[in-house]
Amino acid sequence: MSSVAIDSSSAPSFKKIHYALRPRKQIERKIIVDILQNMPRVNGIGISDYTYTGLGSIHYYDFILFHKYLNISDMTSIDNAPCVNRFMFNKPFDFINFENKKTTDFLLKIGLSKDKHNLVWFDYDKPLLNYIFPQKKFVRNNIIFDDLKLVTKSSKPFDIFIITINAHTASNALINADEKSRFIRYFNNVLSNHYKLPGNIDISCFTRILQNIILNHIKNSEVGNRVKFHKLFSFSYQDGSVMYTLGGIYLENNMSPPNFRNRFISTNEENITNIDAPILTYKEKLHLDQQIVKLSDQILNNNEDEMEKLAAKQLGFEIDCVDLKSYLEYYKYYPQYYEGIL
Repeated sequence: MSSVAIDSSSAPSFKKIHYALRPRKQIERKIIVDILQNMPRVNGIGISDYTYTGLGSIHYYDFILFHKYLNISDMTSIDNAPCVNRFMFNKPFDFINFENKKTTDFLLKIGLSKDKHNLVWFDYDKPLLNYIFPQKKFVRNNIIFDDLKLVTKSSKPFDIFIITINAHTASNALINADEKSRFIRYFNNVLSNHYKLPGNIDISCFTRILQNIILNHIKNSEVGNRVKFHKLFSFSYQDGSVMYTLGGIYLENNMSPPNFRNRFISTNEENITNIDAPILTYKEKLHLDQQIVKLSDQILNNNEDEMEKLAAKQLGFEIDCVDLKSYLEYYKYYPQYYEGIL
Protein backbone atom coordinates (compact mmCIF):
# COMPACT_ATOMS: atom_id res chain seq x y z
CA MET A 1 0.00 0.00 0.00
CA SER A 2 1.46 3.38 -0.97
CA SER A 3 1.60 6.16 1.57
CA VAL A 4 0.46 9.71 0.86
CA ALA A 5 2.19 12.64 2.50
CA ILE A 6 -0.28 15.18 3.84
CA ASP A 7 0.70 18.78 4.42
CA SER A 8 -1.24 19.78 7.52
CA SER A 9 0.30 23.25 7.76
CA SER A 10 -2.19 24.70 5.29
CA ALA A 11 -5.21 22.91 6.75
CA PRO A 12 -7.89 25.14 8.29
CA SER A 13 -7.64 25.45 12.05
CA PHE A 14 -10.91 23.60 12.69
CA LYS A 15 -9.24 20.46 11.28
CA LYS A 16 -6.33 20.79 13.70
CA ILE A 17 -7.89 22.11 16.92
CA HIS A 18 -11.09 21.26 18.75
CA TYR A 19 -12.15 24.78 19.71
CA ALA A 20 -14.21 23.66 22.71
CA LEU A 21 -11.30 21.86 24.39
CA ARG A 22 -8.92 24.74 25.08
CA PRO A 23 -9.26 25.61 28.79
CA ARG A 24 -7.69 29.09 28.71
CA LYS A 25 -9.64 30.01 25.59
CA GLN A 26 -12.80 28.84 27.31
CA ILE A 27 -11.97 30.98 30.36
CA GLU A 28 -11.60 33.97 28.03
CA ARG A 29 -14.97 33.26 26.42
CA LYS A 30 -16.68 33.06 29.80
CA ILE A 31 -15.06 36.30 31.00
CA ILE A 32 -16.25 38.09 27.85
CA VAL A 33 -19.77 36.72 28.37
CA ASP A 34 -19.61 37.95 31.98
CA ILE A 35 -18.50 41.41 30.84
CA LEU A 36 -21.27 41.68 28.24
CA GLN A 37 -23.93 40.37 30.64
CA ASN A 38 -23.15 43.32 32.90
CA MET A 39 -23.27 45.89 30.12
CA PRO A 40 -25.77 48.59 31.14
CA ARG A 41 -28.75 49.25 28.88
CA VAL A 42 -28.41 52.41 26.80
CA ASN A 43 -31.53 54.19 25.53
CA GLY A 44 -33.49 51.05 26.35
CA ILE A 45 -31.13 48.86 24.30
CA GLY A 46 -29.39 45.90 25.93
CA ILE A 47 -26.90 43.34 24.65
CA SER A 48 -29.72 40.91 23.75
CA ASP A 49 -30.89 43.46 21.16
CA TYR A 50 -27.56 43.36 19.31
CA THR A 51 -26.78 41.42 16.16
CA TYR A 52 -23.72 39.18 16.41
CA THR A 53 -21.21 38.64 13.59
CA GLY A 54 -18.36 36.21 14.11
CA LEU A 55 -16.23 33.37 12.84
CA GLY A 56 -18.05 30.36 14.25
CA SER A 57 -16.13 27.67 12.38
CA ILE A 58 -17.81 24.25 12.51
CA HIS A 59 -18.14 24.33 16.31
CA TYR A 60 -20.01 27.66 16.71
CA TYR A 61 -18.95 27.72 20.33
CA ASP A 62 -19.15 31.48 20.86
CA PHE A 63 -22.53 31.51 19.09
CA ILE A 64 -23.89 28.96 21.55
CA LEU A 65 -22.63 30.95 24.55
CA PHE A 66 -23.86 34.29 23.22
CA HIS A 67 -27.33 32.92 22.57
CA LYS A 68 -27.67 31.02 25.86
CA TYR A 69 -26.22 33.68 28.15
CA LEU A 70 -26.75 36.94 26.26
CA ASN A 71 -30.02 35.94 24.55
CA ILE A 72 -28.83 37.12 21.12
CA SER A 73 -30.77 35.50 18.27
CA ASP A 74 -29.68 37.61 15.30
CA MET A 75 -26.40 35.98 14.27
CA THR A 76 -24.14 35.67 11.22
CA SER A 77 -21.13 33.38 10.91
CA ILE A 78 -18.52 33.99 8.21
CA ASP A 79 -16.07 31.52 6.67
CA ASN A 80 -14.67 31.08 3.17
CA ALA A 81 -13.92 27.35 3.55
CA PRO A 82 -14.98 25.20 0.57
CA CYS A 83 -16.89 22.65 2.72
CA VAL A 84 -20.07 24.73 2.94
CA ASN A 85 -22.32 21.76 3.72
CA ARG A 86 -20.29 20.95 6.83
CA PHE A 87 -20.71 24.49 8.16
CA MET A 88 -24.44 24.43 7.42
CA PHE A 89 -24.88 20.97 8.93
CA ASN A 90 -23.22 21.99 12.23
CA LYS A 91 -25.24 25.15 12.84
CA PRO A 92 -26.58 24.74 16.40
CA PHE A 93 -29.56 27.04 15.81
CA ASP A 94 -31.62 27.58 12.68
CA PHE A 95 -31.55 31.38 13.08
CA ILE A 96 -27.79 31.56 12.41
CA ASN A 97 -27.03 32.94 8.97
CA PHE A 98 -23.92 31.48 7.33
CA GLU A 99 -21.97 33.54 4.79
CA ASN A 100 -19.41 31.65 2.71
CA LYS A 101 -17.11 34.65 2.23
CA LYS A 102 -13.83 36.12 3.35
CA THR A 103 -14.31 38.60 6.17
CA THR A 104 -13.18 41.51 4.00
CA ASP A 105 -15.60 40.57 1.21
CA PHE A 106 -18.43 40.27 3.73
CA LEU A 107 -17.70 43.74 5.13
CA LEU A 108 -17.50 45.25 1.62
CA LYS A 109 -20.48 43.49 0.03
CA ILE A 110 -22.92 42.98 2.92
CA GLY A 111 -21.53 44.98 5.81
CA LEU A 112 -22.56 45.38 9.41
CA SER A 113 -26.14 46.08 10.40
CA LYS A 114 -27.24 49.68 9.97
CA ASP A 115 -30.50 49.12 11.86
CA LYS A 116 -29.23 47.36 14.99
CA HIS A 117 -26.24 47.64 17.27
CA ASN A 118 -23.41 45.29 16.29
CA LEU A 119 -21.38 42.89 18.36
CA VAL A 120 -18.49 41.68 16.19
CA TRP A 121 -15.86 39.12 17.19
CA PHE A 122 -13.32 38.30 14.50
CA ASP A 123 -11.46 35.41 16.10
CA TYR A 124 -8.66 34.89 13.60
CA ASP A 125 -6.26 31.96 13.79
CA LYS A 126 -3.69 33.94 11.77
CA PRO A 127 -1.11 36.49 12.99
CA LEU A 128 -1.37 40.23 12.46
CA LEU A 129 2.29 40.30 11.45
CA ASN A 130 3.97 37.50 9.53
CA TYR A 131 7.67 36.90 10.16
CA ILE A 132 9.40 36.07 6.87
CA PHE A 133 12.50 33.92 7.06
CA PRO A 134 15.29 33.95 5.86
CA GLN A 135 14.64 37.61 4.97
CA LYS A 136 14.17 38.25 8.70
CA LYS A 137 11.43 40.81 8.39
CA PHE A 138 7.80 41.31 9.38
CA VAL A 139 5.01 42.02 6.90
CA ARG A 140 1.39 42.97 7.53
CA ASN A 141 -1.48 40.56 7.26
CA ASN A 142 -3.45 42.86 4.99
CA ILE A 143 -6.74 41.01 5.48
CA ILE A 144 -6.74 41.79 9.20
CA PHE A 145 -5.56 45.37 8.65
CA ASP A 146 -8.31 45.88 6.05
CA ASP A 147 -10.95 44.35 8.34
CA LEU A 148 -9.96 46.62 11.22
CA LYS A 149 -10.38 49.66 9.00
CA LEU A 150 -13.68 48.51 7.50
CA VAL A 151 -15.24 47.68 10.88
CA THR A 152 -14.16 51.04 12.28
CA LYS A 153 -15.44 52.97 9.26
CA SER A 154 -18.86 51.28 9.40
CA SER A 155 -19.45 51.16 13.18
CA LYS A 156 -22.07 53.21 15.03
CA PRO A 157 -22.13 54.47 18.61
CA PHE A 158 -22.29 51.55 21.09
CA ASP A 159 -21.19 48.95 18.53
CA ILE A 160 -18.76 46.48 20.15
CA PHE A 161 -15.73 45.02 18.38
CA ILE A 162 -13.52 42.16 19.57
CA ILE A 163 -10.51 40.85 17.69
CA THR A 164 -8.35 37.80 18.42
CA ILE A 165 -5.07 37.12 16.63
CA ASN A 166 -2.24 34.64 16.83
CA ALA A 167 0.50 36.47 18.75
CA HIS A 168 3.23 33.87 18.34
CA THR A 169 6.41 34.83 16.55
CA ALA A 170 9.81 33.33 15.92
CA SER A 171 12.22 33.38 18.86
CA ASN A 172 14.98 34.65 16.58
CA ALA A 173 13.04 37.73 15.46
CA LEU A 174 14.02 41.28 16.42
CA ILE A 175 17.31 40.20 17.95
CA ASN A 176 19.56 42.92 16.54
CA ALA A 177 19.50 46.67 15.99
CA ASP A 178 19.10 46.43 12.19
CA GLU A 179 15.96 44.28 12.45
CA LYS A 180 14.46 46.55 15.10
CA SER A 181 15.16 49.67 13.03
CA ARG A 182 13.65 48.08 9.93
CA PHE A 183 10.59 47.06 11.96
CA ILE A 184 10.13 50.64 13.22
CA ARG A 185 10.49 52.12 9.73
CA TYR A 186 7.99 49.69 8.22
CA PHE A 187 5.33 50.12 10.93
CA ASN A 188 6.09 53.74 11.75
CA ASN A 189 2.54 55.02 11.13
CA VAL A 190 0.99 52.49 13.54
CA LEU A 191 3.53 52.71 16.38
CA SER A 192 3.34 55.08 19.33
CA ASN A 193 6.45 57.11 20.10
CA HIS A 194 7.47 54.68 22.86
CA TYR A 195 7.86 51.87 20.34
CA LYS A 196 9.73 54.01 17.83
CA LEU A 197 12.82 53.59 19.98
CA PRO A 198 14.80 50.39 19.15
CA GLY A 199 15.48 49.83 22.85
CA ASN A 200 11.76 49.36 23.46
CA ILE A 201 11.30 46.79 20.68
CA ASP A 202 11.77 43.26 21.94
CA ILE A 203 10.20 39.83 21.60
CA SER A 204 9.49 39.81 25.35
CA CYS A 205 6.92 42.61 24.85
CA PHE A 206 5.72 41.52 21.40
CA THR A 207 2.08 41.14 22.49
CA ARG A 208 2.03 44.73 23.79
CA ILE A 209 3.57 45.88 20.49
CA LEU A 210 0.76 44.10 18.61
CA GLN A 211 -1.80 45.79 20.85
CA ASN A 212 -0.20 49.15 20.15
CA ILE A 213 -0.28 48.55 16.39
CA ILE A 214 -3.95 47.50 16.41
CA LEU A 215 -5.06 50.46 18.53
CA ASN A 216 -3.12 52.94 16.40
CA HIS A 217 -4.43 51.44 13.16
CA ILE A 218 -7.96 51.82 14.51
CA LYS A 219 -7.21 55.42 15.49
CA ASN A 220 -5.88 56.14 11.99
CA SER A 221 -9.09 54.64 10.57
CA GLU A 222 -11.24 56.92 12.74
CA VAL A 223 -10.23 60.07 10.85
CA GLY A 224 -13.44 61.69 9.63
CA ASN A 225 -15.63 59.35 11.70
CA ARG A 226 -18.14 60.45 14.29
CA VAL A 227 -17.21 57.50 16.53
CA LYS A 228 -14.03 56.56 18.37
CA PHE A 229 -12.94 53.16 19.65
CA HIS A 230 -12.53 52.81 23.43
CA LYS A 231 -10.61 49.82 24.72
CA LEU A 232 -12.47 47.79 27.36
CA PHE A 233 -10.30 44.70 27.83
CA SER A 234 -7.43 42.71 26.41
CA PHE A 235 -6.25 39.18 27.12
CA SER A 236 -3.40 36.91 26.22
CA TYR A 237 -3.41 33.17 26.75
CA GLN A 238 -1.67 30.06 25.49
CA ASP A 239 -3.29 26.66 24.92
CA GLY A 240 -0.86 26.08 22.05
CA SER A 241 0.23 29.24 20.28
CA VAL A 242 0.15 32.54 22.14
CA MET A 243 -3.13 34.33 21.35
CA TYR A 244 -4.14 37.94 21.96
CA THR A 245 -7.64 39.41 22.22
CA LEU A 246 -8.69 43.07 22.27
CA GLY A 247 -12.24 44.25 22.90
CA GLY A 248 -13.77 47.70 22.91
CA ILE A 249 -16.76 49.87 22.18
CA TYR A 250 -17.32 52.64 19.63
CA LEU A 251 -18.69 55.90 21.05
CA GLU A 252 -19.26 59.42 19.82
CA ASN A 253 -16.40 61.80 20.50
CA ASN A 254 -17.87 63.43 23.61
CA MET A 255 -19.07 60.21 25.24
CA SER A 256 -17.48 58.16 28.00
CA PRO A 257 -17.70 54.34 28.07
CA PRO A 258 -20.57 52.91 30.13
CA ASN A 259 -19.72 51.30 33.45
CA PHE A 260 -19.42 47.57 32.80
CA ARG A 261 -18.72 46.77 36.49
CA ASN A 262 -16.25 43.98 35.84
CA ARG A 263 -12.78 43.52 37.34
CA PHE A 264 -11.33 42.53 33.97
CA ILE A 265 -12.20 45.88 32.38
CA SER A 266 -9.00 47.81 31.65
CA THR A 267 -8.96 50.90 29.46
CA ASN A 268 -5.20 51.36 29.85
CA GLU A 269 -3.68 50.95 26.39
CA GLU A 270 -0.61 49.13 27.73
CA ASN A 271 -2.24 46.65 30.11
CA ILE A 272 -2.97 43.07 29.02
CA THR A 273 -4.49 40.41 31.28
CA ASN A 274 -2.57 37.16 30.92
CA ILE A 275 -4.88 34.19 31.45
CA ASP A 276 -2.44 31.70 32.91
CA ALA A 277 -4.80 29.37 34.77
CA PRO A 278 -3.04 26.10 35.68
CA ILE A 279 -3.93 22.75 34.15
CA LEU A 280 -5.57 20.62 36.85
CA THR A 281 -7.11 17.18 37.08
CA TYR A 282 -10.80 16.94 37.92
CA LYS A 283 -9.98 15.69 41.45
CA GLU A 284 -7.57 18.58 42.06
CA LYS A 285 -10.08 21.15 40.85
CA LEU A 286 -12.88 19.71 42.97
CA HIS A 287 -10.64 19.67 46.04
CA LEU A 288 -9.69 23.33 45.55
CA ASP A 289 -13.31 24.35 45.00
CA GLN A 290 -14.39 22.65 48.23
CA GLN A 291 -12.22 25.04 50.24
CA ILE A 292 -12.20 28.08 48.00
CA VAL A 293 -13.02 30.62 50.75
CA LYS A 294 -10.37 29.28 53.13
CA LEU A 295 -7.72 29.34 50.40
CA SER A 296 -8.68 32.86 49.31
CA ASP A 297 -8.32 34.10 52.89
CA GLN A 298 -4.92 32.46 53.21
CA ILE A 299 -3.72 34.04 49.97
CA LEU A 300 -4.64 37.47 51.35
CA ASN A 301 -3.05 36.94 54.75
CA ASN A 302 0.13 34.94 54.10
CA ASN A 303 3.36 35.38 52.23
CA GLU A 304 4.17 33.04 49.37
CA ASP A 305 6.50 30.75 51.33
CA GLU A 306 3.93 30.20 54.05
CA MET A 307 1.20 29.77 51.47
CA GLU A 308 3.09 26.98 49.72
CA LYS A 309 3.66 25.22 53.03
CA LEU A 310 -0.02 25.50 53.90
CA ALA A 311 -1.02 24.32 50.44
CA ALA A 312 1.24 21.26 50.59
CA LYS A 313 -0.04 20.39 54.07
CA GLN A 314 -3.75 20.95 53.50
CA LEU A 315 -4.27 20.02 49.86
CA GLY A 316 -2.48 16.72 49.67
CA PHE A 317 -0.81 17.49 46.33
CA GLU A 318 1.92 19.85 45.17
CA ILE A 319 0.84 23.18 43.72
CA ASP A 320 2.97 26.29 43.87
CA CYS A 321 1.67 29.62 45.06
CA VAL A 322 1.67 31.16 41.58
CA ASP A 323 -0.60 28.44 40.18
CA LEU A 324 -2.82 28.52 43.24
CA LYS A 325 -3.28 32.28 43.01
CA SER A 326 -3.99 31.96 39.31
CA TYR A 327 -6.64 29.31 39.87
CA LEU A 328 -8.34 31.44 42.53
CA GLU A 329 -8.38 34.29 40.01
CA TYR A 330 -10.19 32.27 37.35
CA TYR A 331 -11.97 29.42 39.15
CA LYS A 332 -15.44 30.78 38.35
CA TYR A 333 -14.66 30.47 34.65
CA TYR A 334 -12.56 27.29 34.76
CA PRO A 335 -13.94 24.56 32.45
CA GLN A 336 -14.02 20.86 33.17
CA TYR A 337 -14.20 18.22 30.46
CA TYR A 338 -15.58 14.71 30.61
CA GLU A 339 -15.61 11.80 28.23
CA GLY A 340 -19.02 10.33 27.63
CA ILE A 341 -19.36 6.85 26.16
CA LEU A 342 -22.51 6.79 24.06
